Amino acid sequence: MQGYSAETTHERPRGSVPGWLDRALAHLAGTQRIDGEVPVWVANNCELSGEPVMDSNHFGTAIVLHALREVRDHRARRVCRRAATFLRRGMEPGGIWRFWTPKSGRAVDPDLDVIAVVSAALREHDPRWGQSIRWPERMRRDSRGRFFTWLREPGAPNDIDAVVNANVLWWLGDHDETEGASRFVRAVLRDDDGVDAYPYYENILALCFAAARAWSCGARSLEGARGDIIARIAERQRDDGSLGNVWDTATSLAALKYLGEARREPAQRTRAWLMARQSEDGSWPRGAAWNGPEWPLARSLWWGSEALTTGVIVGGIVP
Repeated sequence: MQGYSAETTHERPRGSVPGWLDRALAHLAGTQRIDGEVPVWVANNCELSGEPVMDSNHFGTAIVLHALREVRDHRARRVCRRAATFLRRGMEPGGIWRFWTPKSGRAVDPDLDVIAVVSAALREHDPRWGQSIRWPERMRRDSRGRFFTWLREPGAPNDIDAVVNANVLWWLGDHDETEGASRFVRAVLRDDDGVDAYPYYENILALCFAAARAWSCGARSLEGARGDIIARIAERQRDDGSLGNVWDTATSLAALKYLGEARREPAQRTRAWLMARQSEDGSWPRGAAWNGPEWPLARSLWWGSEALTTGVIVGGIVP
């Protein structure tokens, strides 16, 4: 799939932008922070209701950078350019990003989920710059070839998440070192072992989203999982086209687009349901995109934002 780049992407002709997209891009451009960060909120409930607080991190910005990569509009280009600048500035020596940014005031060990998603999104935005990103030295796998989440020394507490492994496949693609990760992702999509298989995500739809993205970006070892992804989405889709909350519905639509299913009737119903729920300001409601704290502690924090949902929906709808 062609990655976003300022040199190869052309803007839509003036006046050709649909009203819904015009409002969505205005929202994204208007809410992006001056340093390029896409705002993400954290709350103590999975609905992100009440009074969530801004939580400065690199992860959400990278997701939106990827989602907007093919949107041919000057506002999308500007959002992507500023997002990429923000992410580049957050890189530490050795090609490492941490979840929280320095301005958050919080410390956390680096993890492969953040490193993979940021690295892959930046490579799409500027393939030449992406060539300078190297594998972190502390990347580790278990005896089955599955990648551990955290960059820690052997023997230190760690965990394994199928979505993290799918995101590593998006970043690194298919080769001997990622074969175990691919087997793991395919098995979870086939059997759905429950939240223990993806402790930092809400349900199997998060893995469908990540695996479909990895497949569309070159991880063809996941070809055999395409049918499982489509089936997992179909079994959760309601008659009105929704799949639970707006976030799960948005990522499911994006997954179907990655797999070339966007023009089929199930995806069209999902698209219509989402279009009917756009707010007047151009955004869509926030939903729980990932959770914490570190496993095996019980889930008590959830992250998401209107900008994050809106970015994924724009990327899932725009052809």
